[in-house]
Amino acid sequence: QITTSEKTHFTKKGAAAELSCSVPMIDKLLQQGRLDKIKVGAKVLIPREGIERILSNKNGANYVSDKK
Repeated sequence: QITTSEKTHFTKKGAAAELSCSVPMIDKLLQQGRLDKIKVGAKVLIPREGIERILSNKNGANYVSDKK
Protein backbone atom coordinates (compact mmCIF):
# COMPACT_ATOMS: atom_id res chain seq x y z
CA GLN A 1 0.00 0.00 0.00
CA ILE A 2 1.27 3.46 -0.96
CA THR A 3 1.24 6.10 1.75
CA THR A 4 0.96 9.83 1.10
CA SER A 5 4.69 10.28 1.65
CA GLU A 6 5.43 7.73 -1.11
CA LYS A 7 3.06 9.16 -3.74
CA THR A 8 4.77 10.64 -6.76
CA HIS A 9 1.68 12.32 -8.24
CA PHE A 10 -1.54 13.77 -6.86
CA THR A 11 -4.96 14.57 -8.25
CA LYS A 12 -6.03 18.20 -7.97
CA LYS A 13 -8.04 17.30 -4.87
CA GLY A 14 -5.05 15.51 -3.35
CA ALA A 15 -2.73 18.41 -4.16
CA ALA A 16 -5.19 20.81 -2.54
CA ALA A 17 -5.17 18.67 0.61
CA GLU A 18 -1.35 18.59 0.67
CA LEU A 19 -1.17 22.39 0.29
CA SER A 20 -4.14 23.11 2.57
CA CYS A 21 -5.89 25.09 -0.13
CA SER A 22 -8.90 24.76 -2.40
CA VAL A 23 -9.14 22.97 -5.75
CA PRO A 24 -9.85 26.32 -7.47
CA MET A 25 -6.52 27.57 -6.04
CA ILE A 26 -4.81 24.52 -7.55
CA ASP A 27 -6.44 25.40 -10.88
CA LYS A 28 -5.07 28.93 -10.54
CA LEU A 29 -1.56 27.69 -9.76
CA LEU A 30 -1.72 25.38 -12.79
CA GLN A 31 -2.94 28.21 -15.02
CA GLN A 32 -0.14 30.50 -13.80
CA GLY A 33 2.43 27.77 -14.45
CA ARG A 34 3.41 27.55 -10.80
CA LEU A 35 2.51 23.85 -10.73
CA ASP A 36 3.28 21.32 -13.44
CA LYS A 37 0.68 18.84 -14.59
CA ILE A 38 0.48 15.57 -16.44
CA LYS A 39 -2.70 14.74 -18.31
CA VAL A 40 -3.80 11.13 -18.44
CA GLY A 41 -6.93 11.17 -20.54
CA ALA A 42 -9.23 13.61 -18.78
CA LYS A 43 -7.40 13.20 -15.46
CA VAL A 44 -4.87 15.79 -14.30
CA LEU A 45 -1.99 14.62 -12.11
CA ILE A 46 0.38 16.94 -10.30
CA PRO A 47 3.94 15.76 -9.59
CA ARG A 48 5.08 15.74 -5.98
CA GLU A 49 8.08 17.93 -6.86
CA GLY A 50 5.84 20.91 -7.60
CA ILE A 51 3.99 20.53 -4.34
CA GLU A 52 7.25 20.24 -2.42
CA ARG A 53 8.62 23.32 -4.19
CA ILE A 54 5.65 25.37 -3.01
CA LEU A 55 5.83 23.96 0.51
CA SER A 56 9.54 24.73 0.77
CA ASN A 57 9.17 28.26 -0.61
CA LYS A 58 10.33 30.62 2.12
CA ASN A 59 7.77 33.16 0.92
CA GLY A 60 5.02 30.56 0.94
CA ALA A 61 2.22 33.09 1.12
CA ASN A 62 3.34 34.48 -2.24
CA TYR A 63 2.23 31.37 -4.09
CA VAL A 64 -1.39 32.57 -3.87
CA SER A 65 -0.52 35.97 -5.28
CA ASP A 66 -2.10 37.23 -8.49
CA LYS A 67 1.24 38.75 -9.54
CA LYS A 68 2.89 37.13 -12.55
